[in-house]
Amino acid sequence: MSGDTQIVDPPNSALRKKSSMAKSKYSYNPEPRLSANQLSELVNATPTRRKSIITGAKFPKTAIVGQYRDANEQLLAFLQNPSRTSPNFLTKIEGLYEKANDTANSVWVRNDAGRSAEALEAVQNLYNKTGLGKYDLRPLPHKKPKVIIEGVQVSSSASCSVHGKFKQADAVGCLSLWLNKSETSSTVRVERCRAAAVLSVLYAEQHLTDFGEAKPKFSLSFDVFKGALVVAPTTYKKRLDNMKFACEEVVIRWPSIDPPLDYDGPTI
Repeated sequence: MSGDTQIVDPPNSALRKKSSMAKSKYSYNPEPRLSANQLSELVNATPTRRKSIITGAKFPKTAIVGQYRDANEQLLAFLQNPSRTSPNFLTKIEGLYEKANDTANSVWVRNDAGRSAEALEAVQNLYNKTGLGKYDLRPLPHKKPKVIIEGVQVSSSASCSVHGKFKQADAVGCLSLWLNKSETSSTVRVERCRAAAVLSVLYAEQHLTDFGEAKPKFSLSFDVFKGALVVAPTTYKKRLDNMKFACEEVVIRWPSIDPPLDYDGPTI
């Protein structure tokens, strides 16, 4: 799950802003939907923060750009390789640091390259202790179907399907990546990873049953910067109940959520 996001102007945005056809700051989702990160935060948020999260989900900003793109691409290619052993990203890391130090690149490109280099360094140093090498990991579609919880469409952060055996029968789950160096709270890190692992169980239940029965032990979240592999707890249904309550609130409040004062998106 890529946790670090920032609102930035994409490359050459200054030129686009000069155009009379400048892109709107906001878009609009008529039906309830959440990202995996939004749902994980919503579960334990204060009432004021919950309203802010739902507003951001209904009227998302169009210039929110995911980070760690290079790292995510390299890491997925490695994890999905059935013959993988230990990662060797040294050449890629060197190239990313060169990219980060090249003043010909935009600030956004340089920052993203530097963050990606740090992420790959973390995997390089910590991968062997995670135990990920024992799992059968396979690619998932780039555009994955949503997880549906109480009528809310939730975007899955799963990156790979996870395959194995449970009591001699085929079993399946998912792996999510959490790329977030800026979050320093250990409690928050673990809770976000557990929430992602629970969503991975649901994704497997709703979309992967052709490969076996969905099992928590095969639903994982990998905290890249900590080198920690978090498995969905056997008591995941208690966490799922909290997610369901949160999604019920989203469905109830969605119609009454007003746009931000500076809303300039599609007509509602």
